[in-house]
Amino acid sequence: MGAKDSFVKRIGERNLYSNASGSKKLVETIDIVDGKEITKSFIIEGDSATIIAMPTDDEVLMIRNYRAAGNKDGSVDDAFSYELPSGHVNSGELPEQAASRELEEETGFVAKSIEPLMSHYIGLYLTTCKDFVFLAKGLERSAARLEADEAITCESVKVGDLSKMLENGTIKDASSRDALLHWLMFGR
Repeated sequence: MGAKDSFVKRIGERNLYSNASGSKKLVETIDIVDGKEITKSFIIEGDSATIIAMPTDDEVLMIRNYRAAGNKDGSVDDAFSYELPSGHVNSGELPEQAASRELEEETGFVAKSIEPLMSHYIGLYLTTCKDFVFLAKGLERSAARLEADEAITCESVKVGDLSKMLENGTIKDASSRDALLHWLMFGR
């Protein structure tokens, strides 16, 4: 039986947690799927934008970002993650606008050209967040405007080094890995 042949009906939902701004909620749902009752918990949150930014034809900007969730064992190595610049799409903002804003905030660059590359879900088992990936070229120096809770440095990485960084786990972030693998395989 294919997905289009399945019957799904939501029969219940309860809020387990909401953050102060209401932008994230943890909910528990009860659905009937092909006659079977299924209860699941997941996070309802907005979408995100990720940027593959190229200062030259053979370089990509990567950020080194502190991630508290990576510090679960007190390991500094796991607390810092090499990632592509990314961030949430604000209310009323298009993903392309978020990509431009996040690129400048996190790297201090603005792009003459930002083109959509792909989209993917961060993890449908956990969150409703859809990530929109863009390719940015024609970069010009501006000024980074990090948010108060960000500890980010930016560096240029040779395109030829990305495969090794993906293979050896230097790039741990799943959204960055997925975007780079897609771009390296299909988008260049």
